[in-house]
Amino acid sequence: VIDSLCVTRQECTSFFMGSGFILDENNECVSTCPSGFDIKLDTHCVRCMSAPENDYCQGACREQHIRSISDFHLLRYCSRIHTLNIYNIAALESTETNLADVFTAFESLEQIDHEFTIHNVNIFSSLSVFSKLKRIGVTSNATITIEENDFLTELWSPAHPPPVIQGSLNIVRNARLCLKRIEEFINYTIAKEKDLQITQNTYNEYANGYLASCESNLLTLTVNNIRSLTAQVTVAIPKELFFQPGGRADYLRRPFLSVYYKATNTKNETHFDQTQSRKWLRIVEKVNY
Repeated sequence: VIDSLCVTRQECTSFFMGSGFILDENNECVSTCPSGFDIKLDTHCVRCMSAPENDYCQGACREQHIRSISDFHLLRYCSRIHTLNIYNIAALESTETNLADVFTAFESLEQIDHEFTIHNVNIFSSLSVFSKLKRIGVTSNATITIEENDFLTELWSPAHPPPVIQGSLNIVRNARLCLKRIEEFINYTIAKEKDLQITQNTYNEYANGYLASCESNLLTLTVNNIRSLTAQVTVAIPKELFFQPGGRADYLRRPFLSVYYKATNTKNETHFDQTQSRKWLRIVEKVNY
């Protein structure tokens, strides 16, 4: 097929001034082989097997620094890549772009050798979009950085086992990513790969999840009497949580006194601030906006 015109394989090789190629991937007639493909028998484009030995398909899959959704297609035929950095992609404000179709560009990617960065990418709620990714890092010098992604709520879902990682791991300032999700990911990979250096902030419970109410999902909040500087917040704790066989319900979450209440364009969000108090307070009268 070429521009919806059906041609025979013999016609394809001479269609573009004698230099046409058959793209075996989708049985298409093309003038040149796309990135990530090799020429075979002077007539066919076959998928290149990316590896250091061939400079990651002659450089096509070596390094990708992506800053827009339109650049995702550069990864479509790369199974192995040296460096992948995705930066500063805003949340979509319209429904014209079908993200499910866009994310198909990641379906070939199985391994990232040296560097993987997801920074301020607000179209990912999960990294399961990299569904075939099996490994990140092949030496202790590899780096994995996941930071400032406001809508990321999990790393890899249970339906998509996470990749094994090696090298340095830094996960910080992801507003809706709870520490429990991070710990599950780390525990999974440590069981398979011991060569992992984890930055101190990755384990800091305040460095991630500060808009997710990670440890307060069992609470019910009611905000009343909202004024310019104050409001009344009622925190309802289910009574069954206090009547555990072990007595104290320390596992609920850390103590808190101040509740921060933030109005957004989509919904109201809350998170809590730690104090020195070791008691739960059911009514919190001071609120910072």
